[in-house]
Amino acid sequence: MKVTIQTEKHTYHQGEQVKGELVIAADEKGLSGDSITLKLNEYWWDSNVQYAGKEWKGTKLDEAVLQQSFDFPPGTEHRFPFTLQLTKNCRITNLAKDNKGDEKCGFEVELAVKD
Repeated sequence: MKVTIQTEKHTYHQGEQVKGELVIAADEKGLSGDSITLKLNEYWWDSNVQYAGKEWKGTKLDEAVLQQSFDFPPGTEHRFPFTLQLTKNCRITNLAKDNKGDEKCGFEVELAVKD
């Protein structure tokens, strides 16, 4: 299985809608499950006096259930358009992409897969 997230542009400003497609390519075994959910999260470095250093913290900004029950035949590709909302204090920029800065927004794909 291969999962790709394609957004319409690379930079999104505070309060904008992030639009794109989630692309899932099933491998030779196929893929079936109960749901496909895409989450947009914000992450930041948190300094904690109990520990020597920083750790990543995060919170969910928005999410969309893109598909309920699914059954993808082997070797097929499936596209799911999405629109997620950035909050007024979060943005997606090249700084985050280049691993600079202390705050980042990122996607999380949740597949409820059947055994």
